[in-house]
Amino acid sequence: MQGRSFRELLAGGDYHPRQSFLYEYYREEWLPGIPTMFGVRTPRWKYITYPEIHDIDELYDLQRDPHEMRNLAQDVSYAPQLGVMKEQLARLQRETTRGV
Repeated sequence: MQGRSFRELLAGGDYHPRQSFLYEYYREEWLPGIPTMFGVRTPRWKYITYPEIHDIDELYDLQRDPHEMRNLAQDVSYAPQLGVMKEQLARLQRETTRGV
């Protein structure tokens, strides 16, 4: 996981904490039941995609659904937020030199 230095904060300067973070898990041969997955999480939203399984994405509103019981990825009313999260995932992957 990429990190950021707290040096600026400890020195009393401006500190701007990240608003999202990247999650990546790559399938391991010895554990065949868990697929490769990429995700991004913000204070309110969580998005997960499985690049080897093209029909399954997950989007959760963590403010309204903290236990992640309702996947909103297929709900057309959340399509704009899904697009935002997909863009954030792509940006974070570019910033960490990882590509899908």
